[in-house]
Amino acid sequence: MSYSASDLQNDVDRLLDRLGLEITGDDCDGYTVRHAGRDLTTARGTIFDTAAEATAAALDGLIDLVEDLISASKVVIVRWEHGDLAEAVRELDVCVRVVDGTPASQSGAEKAEDRRQTRLRHLVRDGLRFDECVTAFSVTERQVCAVATARSLFHQRGAIEIPAATVVSRDERGTAVMAWARVCDEAEPLDLLP
Repeated sequence: MSYSASDLQNDVDRLLDRLGLEITGDDCDGYTVRHAGRDLTTARGTIFDTAAEATAAALDGLIDLVEDLISASKVVIVRWEHGDLAEAVRELDVCVRVVDGTPASQSGAEKAEDRRQTRLRHLVRDGLRFDECVTAFSVTERQVCAVATARSLFHQRGAIEIPAATVVSRDERGTAVMAWARVCDEAEPLDLLP
């Protein structure tokens, strides 16, 4: 008996269905991953060209959720004897609600933000460093011209440094470019009060 790619897709779809995840769509409009009656936004996006890409995104998201549950469960175990057990249970509750699609009093955006904050706290606890975040979010002056503009206007070696690859943030007022202000550790605090 041979096991084809379509057989694998059917088995994966069946297993995802057991978790309440459904791949929907068509070749014209694209494919989405649905959970508890709503489209999911995954790390890979929301709309996919093929059912296989949507399935891969669903599996990625599922692995992320399992990692979140394991991490939140470990926090509950550690805090059982000492620490803030209530906070740990709240973190676990956020993870469980995301996995099973249980409606919460929060909006979807607030729940997603809670989930990201929980995951970030777990990453920091597990050793995530700020420089790793900068590397993950950085763009170059070739990618975003605001980096080149900020470097030409404000970069002063040894004082205000703006690396060629840095982090930017955009809002309605424009683009903010992350810079580093160098200060001497032995410097006296400035008396800013009159």
